[in-house]
Amino acid sequence: MAVPVHCQVENVLWDTGATNTLISQEVVNALGLQPKNKALISSAGGDVESWTYLVHVILPTGTAELNVQALLNDNSDYDVVIGMDIINSCDFCYTNKDGKSTFSLCHPAKEKIILK
Repeated sequence: MAVPVHCQVENVLWDTGATNTLISQEVVNALGLQPKNKALISSAGGDVESWTYLVHVILPTGTAELNVQALLNDNSDYDVVIGMDIINSCDFCYTNKDGKSTFSLCHPAKEKIILK
């Protein structure tokens, strides 16, 4: 049985405006990934064709989102852009009380959160 290849990245953007998760060429190279399919990335600059790669993403909670079809993104300052394909499976909250930002995440989602 092959040992899974992994790499740890710290330059990650959680993007609620991104439909899909994106990965950089550096991540593709570090993991030795092979492209699976082609897909379109749509942005304000127009549509760009991109390769997709099948990955497992370990979240800060220690849980994993399996079989994510991540798109290659060479036009980003981030190693990974977490899109709504992953965020939709989480309880995700960002608050800014007294000028102090707090990001909260629970995966998988467990309950409805209502801020009052």
